[in-house]
Amino acid sequence: NHVTPGDPPVFTIHGTGDPTVPFAQALELDAALKRAGVPHLLLVMSGFGHGFQNPEANGRARQFFDVHLRGIATKISLEPIVAPKKK
Repeated sequence: NHVTPGDPPVFTIHGTGDPTVPFAQALELDAALKRAGVPHLLLVMSGFGHGFQNPEANGRARQFFDVHLRGIATKISLEPIVAPKKK
């Protein structure tokens, strides 16, 4: 409800299996940012819950900041990061 065209870039990382914050809320935010024309990226963490440590996600976050804070051109993968299968 409060997204406006002048908002700063937004990087969202969200697990599809998050029991605390429904993944649908990340999709709603992503759609609102898109409608407003705000630079944004939703990184889908397929099978992850709420709170995680992931080197690939950390790397993509650094790339997002490189682009939007440091002006460094780089291609950020939009592919979801998939949780390892439990044994």
